[in-house]
Amino acid sequence: MDQANDASFTVPEVFQAARAALPDKVVIVARWDDEQSHNITIQDFIRDGKPFLPVFTDDAAFRTQIKGSGFEDQGVEINTDMFLSIMRGGEELIVNPGGEAPMSIMLPNR
Repeated sequence: MDQANDASFTVPEVFQAARAALPDKVVIVARWDDEQSHNITIQDFIRDGKPFLPVFTDDAAFRTQIKGSGFEDQGVEINTDMFLSIMRGGEELIVNPGGEAPMSIMLPNR
């Protein structure tokens, strides 16, 4: 699994409630544009006709819930502050979407 863990990012004030609900690091479905890149492409999914970003609380949750999807090799562990700092606002995050109690977090617009 790839990692993106630079801790020097500031979470926008409007995302503080989302930040409080998440661990310090999360796993997302994403890929680097190339091995030397600072650009990351985050995979979104559609549920009930609406896009969402799956967010997993750890590697074990990712591996269990993503199994059989074809995205098993696209897990990126990322510092939560970094992840939230690149969100535009208006995204829906579903935490552990394949788990027993998935949690929806709607990021407010900036």
